[in-house]
Amino acid sequence: MIYEAAKDADTEPKGNANKAIADSKEFGKLFGDTGNVDAKSLSGARKAVIAASGADILAAIEAAKDTSKQAGNISAAKNAYDIAVATKDDTNAHDDIKTNASAIAAGLALRAMAKDGKLATVATHAPGQAVNAVLIGVVGKTVNEIVSIVRRTVDKCLKDVDDCIKEDSSSVVKPTN
Repeated sequence: MIYEAAKDADTEPKGNANKAIADSKEFGKLFGDTGNVDAKSLSGARKAVIAASGADILAAIEAAKDTSKQAGNISAAKNAYDIAVATKDDTNAHDDIKTNASAIAAGLALRAMAKDGKLATVATHAPGQAVNAVLIGVVGKTVNEIVSIVRRTVDKCLKDVDDCIKEDSSSVVKPTN
């Protein structure tokens, strides 16, 4: 909704929904509930979050907005929506998204905001604080971009109103008798 309003006001972010990164398929193991999570899994998620900007994250969310299918394994996820609703699985991510920083970051942001941020946090494998740091980072980028879009959109609308007032104030209204 915010993205569409920004598009209507010609202030939408110029993000890349397919920002490429090195293979990060291991991040998929964060969706498991087994002891299969390790530092490499966390590193894959961290790489995506660092590489993707807030605009890239919103572009990936926008690209997946019409997706409405049942939750599946992370190994079958093909976009941000699929990542966000993925069920417990401890395998690598699907080939379609393993190098897409935008989709990975967007899926993690959506999951953190909509599914209580539940990811595997087995203390001996991927400490909860480290997982939470990645999730906080991606949610922060997303929220900051949304705030920026709202500001740009409101500023543009206020400028349009100001221009309209200036234009109308230069014309003289003659009383009618």
